This record gives sequence, C-alpha cells and structure tokens, in this order.
Amino acid sequence: MDTQTPPAAQADLTALETTVFYARVNQYAILAAYCLAVYDILLTIADEAHLISKAPRSIVKYLYFFNGYAMALAFTPLVYIMCGMSSSFSNEVCLHFFAFLLVFDNIQGNGIVGALVLSRVYVLYKNMRYIRYIVLALWLIYLIPVLVSTCHALASYYTLPGNLVWVPSLHTCALYGRPAYLWLIWPFLILVESIVCTMITYKTWKYVRSGVRTPLLSAILRDGWMYYIAMLLGEIANLISFSVAPDPLYFFAVFPFWAISTVVTSTIYLNLRNVTTPTEWDAATTAINRSEESSSDRVSTPTRSLTRRGGSPRLPRSSYSQSDDETFGIELGEMD
Repeated sequence: MDTQTPPAAQADLTALETTVFYARVNQYAILAAYCLAVYDILLTIADEAHLISKAPRSIVKYLYFFNGYAMALAFTPLVYIMCGMSSSFSNEVCLHFFAFLLVFDNIQGNGIVGALVLSRVYVLYKNMRYIRYIVLALWLIYLIPVLVSTCHALASYYTLPGNLVWVPSLHTCALYGRPAYLWLIWPFLILVESIVCTMITYKTWKYVRSGVRTPLLSAILRDGWMYYIAMLLGEIANLISFSVAPDPLYFFAVFPFWAISTVVTSTIYLNLRNVTTPTEWDAATTAINRSEESSSDRVSTPTRSLTRRGGSPRLPRSSYSQSDDETFGIELGEMD
C-alpha cells in the first residue's frame, strides 16, 4: 500500500516530469544536429564528387572530407546512447563515452575546423612576412584554451561522483553539476573568429579598391561573414545556456552548434571550389606559394548561385576565359 501523502506524491511526480523534460530537450537537440549533418551529406554528395574529389590532392581536401563525414559517424553512437535506444549501460560507460566525444570534438570541431577557417586567411596574406606564425598562433588560441577547459571538465566528471550518470528509467546518460571553467571555451572562439573576419574583410576591401573583383574574392568575403555570424550566434547561445540553463541542460546547445559549424565550414570550401580554376584551388588549399602557376590563370565573370542544394546541375560551374581583360590581375595573397 502506498503510504505517501498527496503532497509528497505530487512532488515526486513533478520531479519525474522535470527529469523527463530535460532528457527530451537534450535528445531533440542531439537528433536535430545528427539530422542536419546527414541531410547536408545527402544534399551535397553529387557536388562533392564533381567539385572536391576531382580537385588536386591537398591537405585541405582530405580535411574537408574528414570534417563532414567523421562528425556524422561520431554522432551515430551518441544518438544510440543518449536518445533512449540503448537497453542497459552504466555510469562508467557514460563517462568513457563522453570523454571520447569531447576529445573528438576538440580535434574535429576546433582543430580541423580551425585549420580550415584559418587557411582562408593564409590564402589572402600568404606573401606577408610571418603570416605562417600568425596563422599558427591564431590556431593555437582557437584550440588550446578549449582543450584545457575540456580536460578540466573531464577531470571533474571522473573525480566528482554524480556529475555524469546513467538513468535506467530513461535509457540515457544525464549531466548534473557544471564544470567551473567550461564557459571559457566560447570567449576564445569568439576572439579568434572576430580577428579572422576582420582580416578577411580588410584584405578583400583592399583588392576591391584596387579594381580587382573575382569570384574567388567574392566567395571568401561572403562566406567569411556567413560563417562568422553563424558561429557568433551559436557561441552566444552556448554562453547563455551554460550561464542560466538548469544543470541537465547546460550542454544541450553544444551539439547543434557542432553540427552547424561543420556544415558551414564544408559549405565554404564547396563554394570556393565552385568559383576557382584548378590552379587557384590548389593555391588556395595548400601552404605552397605557386605564383608561377597562378599568374597564368584566367577567370571569367562569376555565374551567380553558389547554393549547396541539390546535385551537380544546381551548382553552375565556373568557366574560364583567355581574354586579357579578364585576367586575374593580382594574385591572391600578394601584398600591395
């Protein structure tokens, strides 16, 4: 016979409803991120086969494929463990899986995405003295604080019982108690991305003032601002979530942000490949100054529409003219 008083029973029911609500919010956020990643792959696979697979071999080309596909693969076990599909796990499984996921997020979401983002700066400033050291310093600022904050968070998960537990009734892992310094991730990301956007805007503005207008410059500027706005909104949302959301929800905005940053970064390089000649693509995606090759490139007036939707017919390919009046007058990266 149930001996609970009505107020006590009502309190237990309210607590259960709250727990279920928190679990569902996290699950919906994870599923939304996973669907976005898979949907983007399906939409662009034909364009990638035409524009990226046939491009010259480069480090950035391989990072592009790893960036998109590895993230989707990492989300598959996340959906299984966090969305009520698993039958029985333990606190240790939750801890080890989240440790793997956070480290992978640092490598892919910050290391690789950061390298891809900063490579655009190198394209525009590659003949500037010490630019490699500047880009490397920005990449380290983008990666190291996040890695340190993540390691501190993992240490708190392992040393303070109850921060990350398995909830048998909901078949999911749940977070309780937020690490003290995890919020430091976002200000450093905002700082680096603001610097990158400023550098790209300044350099393209200089080219435009000197009379140089090419599809490649337009794509770098437009996509640079698209990336910056998307990331800034996501980072502010994560800061707010970490500051004011209940403990079980302080991390829920991370997964959509991770998916969005991956998709937008891939979009940038698909668009970049769509408006460049093979030689320009090679120069724009390697750390080698190929001035002899770039000086012979000819670029025509760009065809509008760089959308990633659909297969190859929806992405108009660049055409190349040999006329002198359409010559790419100033090589990308050349300092005035």
